[in-house]
Amino acid sequence: MKKILMILISLMLAGLAWSISLEESLEMAKAGNKELLKAKEDIFKADATYNDVKGNLLPQLSLQGGYTLSKTYLPDSAIPASFDISAGLDSLADGNDHYLANTMNYVVSSMIPSNPVKEGSLAMQLKFQQVLF
Repeated sequence: MKKILMILISLMLAGLAWSISLEESLEMAKAGNKELLKAKEDIFKADATYNDVKGNLLPQLSLQGGYTLSKTYLPDSAIPASFDISAGLDSLADGNDHYLANTMNYVVSSMIPSNPVKEGSLAMQLKFQQVLF
């Protein structure tokens, strides 16, 4: 009889050691409740949809750009000889005439290609959009 009583007492003590509190049992119930998990997922989806719609109502700003650089080697026959416009001025030319002639020399010489020709281009687009009601 003593053995049975000792076994019962030891089982009761083991049961007390493995018991859980009310808070722990509620947490386990919440973690396993499929309807509650589905409701949480629906709330998450609704929040994401709300933030998406709210974001579309805010002003949108986008910047696009591109840059290209190329180097072209020209044959010597494609490069014309340089010339000087100021050499054609006579003795009656004043300082303004020489200034204009030198400016034209610079403009014309910048249009004549050299070897190699380096070309670059830059294109940018800035776009602003806003929903107006």
